Amino acid sequence: MMSAGMTGAQAPPEPKAKVPPAPPKPAQPKPPQQAREPKPSAKPKEQAAPAPAPTPPTVNPEVKDQLLQLIYDMMVQKGFNSPRGHLLMDVYIEVWREVVGPAAAAGGKTALERFASFLGSAPHMFEVFDLNILPTGQKERTDENDNRERMVRLLKQK
Repeated sequence: MMSAGMTGAQAPPEPKAKVPPAPPKPAQPKPPQQAREPKPSAKPKEQAAPAPAPTPPTVNPEVKDQLLQLIYDMMVQKGFNSPRGHLLMDVYIEVWREVVGPAAAAGGKTALERFASFLGSAPHMFEVFDLNILPTGQKERTDENDNRERMVRLLKQK
């Protein structure tokens, strides 16, 4: 005989109560950072020798010539064609950063020197030179005030 709770057909099982997921565990507190002491074998920063200059990457001459021609054309387009020349920094900001993009063009003295060297590698297109610029009111150049500015001018292409 069947028990009172069971009939010929099985009753559907009762739905289980939904249990909410366990709350995330709190992050473990980080141990306090201790001041790092330099390793005894490490040299102090004042005595560190400068890193040797990396060798410039080899560039396909055809690509280099195309890039130099692009820079030349952009300088003409932007009006950097005065026979007196233009500040290298102005040309770098207006032309080179447009070529490689502002994020890729790191500024600074080294970048400017590399740009000057790159332009100087095409002496038939660009003349890179230094010009002494005296501030207003200063009659003579003094050794303590280096007033040289790097300049670049376009040369007429044949």
